[in-house]
Amino acid sequence: MLDLSVEKRVNANTALASVVLSTVGILGTAVGFFGFMGGLLSSSPLGTIGAGGILLVSLFLGMVGTVLQLVVVYQWGGALNTNLANLRLLLQHLVALAGDETERVTFQGALERLTGMGVSSGLFWGYVLLHLAGFFLPGGAGKLLGFLAFVFIAFYLNAVFKLTDAIQDLREKLYTHLLGEGTCIPKSRIRHRNVFVSLVFMVLTLGIYWLFLLYNLTTEINLYLDDDQAARNRILQELA
Repeated sequence: MLDLSVEKRVNANTALASVVLSTVGILGTAVGFFGFMGGLLSSSPLGTIGAGGILLVSLFLGMVGTVLQLVVVYQWGGALNTNLANLRLLLQHLVALAGDETERVTFQGALERLTGMGVSSGLFWGYVLLHLAGFFLPGGAGKLLGFLAFVFIAFYLNAVFKLTDAIQDLREKLYTHLLGEGTCIPKSRIRHRNVFVSLVFMVLTLGIYWLFLLYNLTTEINLYLDDDQAARNRILQELA
């Protein structure tokens, strides 16, 4: 039987840790900064040292949280690309086993619709490199690279959102055709999102929506993959 058991998952614990550490880092940095400035103004050495310690620890936790965020965002693309590859393999298998020309053309058409789909890891690494370069370069050059990094991550998120919509729509039609309406059709769906609207929400909420998205999209992807794998195994069992 065709082996389509390999699926990458997004680490939900990493997503949760990134949200918690980033939140603690932001709040702690604010507390430490104001405490440090207050200690300086009041000429309180102990207060200044204590607040400075809080500030340094919070900055460190925020950096760790940021790294974990990048890990999660990278895993989004990897999980979806692996799921897409499994869908291609399934369709190729269905084309080879098609009992009549109509079925073969149907499956071949679905396979051709997948051409060009995928999330490019180059966009992610472009964002990371440009962001780092922009951070260390001073003046206008650094700001320009920072803006380009923003463009790269926006295109990466757009690719993630578009792929989730495309593979779910195609898969729902395929599974309904093969299994009929019923309990075997994956119930969990990854919510439709628009990258422009998401970016606006991130700005309006001062990044809070981004932390919400990190954990929520991770959960949606993993639930969808679990349901999809169960439905795919049912199809392979019926074809065996």
